Amino acid sequence: MGTLALRQSSLEGAAAALGRTPRQLQTELKRHDTSFDEVLTRTRRALAERYLRDSDLPLTEIALMLGFSELSAFTRAARNWLGMPPSQWRQQVRDRT
Repeated sequence: MGTLALRQSSLEGAAAALGRTPRQLQTELKRHDTSFDEVLTRTRRALAERYLRDSDLPLTEIALMLGFSELSAFTRAARNWLGMPPSQWRQQVRDRT
């Protein structure tokens, strides 16, 4: 499993990793009717669901892998995406299998 590097969880870092300036990246994303924040949020959510479903990684480690500064920030985001705390979502998914 990969991680969402902190450097790449900023517009500047992602642009540098792609060999573009931040303005070029913003323009390209706008052409696709999206923004860096929207792409970052979708990516974080998809990875969070994958890590919670397919691993036994501690929640703190998942939070850091996704570029969150602390567990509480990840928990708030996960509640928003999943409708419940990440530990509860993980348990529900596992109970279904």
